[in-house]
Amino acid sequence: MRWGYGCAQKFLVGPGFGSVCSVFCSISGTQLYCNKMIAASLFLAAAAAPSGAATEISAPTATPQHGVAELALFVPEHLSLFDEDGSRPHLLHPFVDAELSAEFVHAESGARFAPSGFYDGAGTFRVRFSPPLTGRWTWATHSAVEQLAGHSGELVVAASKNPGCPKTSPGKMGFVYPYGSAYTPVGTTCYSWVHQDANGAQGDPDVLEQNTLEHLKDSPFNKVRMTGFPKWYPFTHHEPRYYPFLGKLAPAAAPCHPPWNTTCGKSEWDFTRFNPQFWQHFDQRVSEVAALGIVPEIILFHPYDDDHWGFDRINRRCGAAGSTSAQMCKGKELDCLWCDENYIKYMVSRVSAYGTWWSMANEWDLVSAATVGLCCSWFRL
Repeated sequence: MRWGYGCAQKFLVGPGFGSVCSVFCSISGTQLYCNKMIAASLFLAAAAAPSGAATEISAPTATPQHGVAELALFVPEHLSLFDEDGSRPHLLHPFVDAELSAEFVHAESGARFAPSGFYDGAGTFRVRFSPPLTGRWTWATHSAVEQLAGHSGELVVAASKNPGCPKTSPGKMGFVYPYGSAYTPVGTTCYSWVHQDANGAQGDPDVLEQNTLEHLKDSPFNKVRMTGFPKWYPFTHHEPRYYPFLGKLAPAAAPCHPPWNTTCGKSEWDFTRFNPQFWQHFDQRVSEVAALGIVPEIILFHPYDDDHWGFDRINRRCGAAGSTSAQMCKGKELDCLWCDENYIKYMVSRVSAYGTWWSMANEWDLVSAATVGLCCSWFRL
């Protein structure tokens, strides 16, 4: 499976991790794929569907080159088909058992891309694709779930002024846009800007985030680094309004520094179920950064948690007895990587079409799951 569509780069970025892992990944041939996004309105399109299917399909019939085409599939009978919150385990798990992909085929060149879809809650599944070529495309969905499989349609892609996602230059000496013009990254860091607390600045959680976007718009920066998980760190000692997983918060009573201590926090997260509110908000902010012509660089893991939430050591909890993810970790209960990999796949399926670059980790040597080989192997998922 490939993440993202349209351009590739053979480097990993981020303090510590980038300087070590970039060499390893270049040797191994690992490629990172990314796409550029332009916000575009999506319209209901006539789409072929399996006979008798009640699934409602929303899809674009046209989108600009390097924009985002999103397929939305709503399953009306989702309450009787899927176990939304873990209370009905005899039903399908929408995040685990209902895999979805869509194959996009370019009519003129025959180029094919098959992005993975994701569950967005309340019966809705989505697939996002950023077309690198102009002209006519056809698409078709694939899934073992009958309600999600066999839908198809067409997409016309027009030329746009969007230059596309920067990639490694052919000579591996810098970066270029897909059509060859140079891209020189001038970046800044806004680690936790999307993880504000419920009160936020001036009593409004969106004020600081909107201010950040306004300042980025007027800045010289063309890349911004941001974290996928919230941080428990000086100036960010607050609870975010949304958490990435469903579950129960029970933070550690005192600081618990990784990687030596690993069982301080008592939060009970369901690492098999993502919180749609968190991810919809995250999507929105990433897309808004991309719409400014700025490359969003997502830092997937970091050690700035002190086991307050436990997101810095998911592997140590993934196989815990009684956890919803324990069944995925048989034989590897003490150090199970299934949850880390599941998080990466979900993140990539949601935001890779928005032109993202990726950092596996900040200070990767302090992340309890990280090794050079392991981190680089995750880019091949």
